[in-house]
Amino acid sequence: MRRVHPHSIHRSALALCLSVPAVLGGPSRVEAQEAFIGTVVYETSAGGSNTDGAVTFTELGPRRESVTWGSGGRIRLETEGGMSEGVIVARMANRAFFHLDPESRTATPVRLRSLNREDQSADVLQTMGQMFAPAVLERTEETGTYAGHACRMYIVRSSLMLRRGATARACVAEHIQVRPSRYGFEWNDRANEQPATLPLQFDMREGLPLMLEVNENDTLVTYTAVSVTPGEPDDALFSVPRGYTVTDSDG
Repeated sequence: MRRVHPHSIHRSALALCLSVPAVLGGPSRVEAQEAFIGTVVYETSAGGSNTDGAVTFTELGPRRESVTWGSGGRIRLETEGGMSEGVIVARMANRAFFHLDPESRTATPVRLRSLNREDQSADVLQTMGQMFAPAVLERTEETGTYAGHACRMYIVRSSLMLRRGATARACVAEHIQVRPSRYGFEWNDRANEQPATLPLQFDMREGLPLMLEVNENDTLVTYTAVSVTPGEPDDALFSVPRGYTVTDSDG
């Protein structure tokens, strides 16, 4: 069975991720701008008048997702619940990418696809630049606090992530900048896929989204940051753990 994110917005972006090869030679240039190093944990909820859509997301979507950034272009993605459950460990500098399955204690090599502008060649940007544009946001007077951090509410005016008729808003911590992380990882000839968490797929250059609320067809999906932990992570978090068996991947 093909593992895809049940929320159609995330599925659309993931399909694009998997169709565009990344051109990576090391850490993103944004890292030179004192990007956040540490871990952000999101929890999800679903509601709205479209109860069928909300139930589908609740049953099949992620319950909890975390992103850990390390220096040197390292990243770890963890998804709990849903059809994309698992762990991705990635070292951009030496192109080492693995999916970890804690139950079977196996590590599968995976392929990276990126929608980050920084990862594309000049030729790709010249012909397909709009695909890699960050979200266009409108700043409002509304503020909020999530995970102990103040944030500013923005309305998403345009984004590759929004399908026609969908709307979104986000509370952005303007004092926290993160490396662009619009990644998707696939293996087993694309039969299995795991994307970075949805708030990062919007590529909000104004700061770190602490809350993202998307309304599509009256299904309201919310990602809320419940913890923001700065600091250089243990290097072991970005490696295949001892005792794991590395399996073959035909992807």
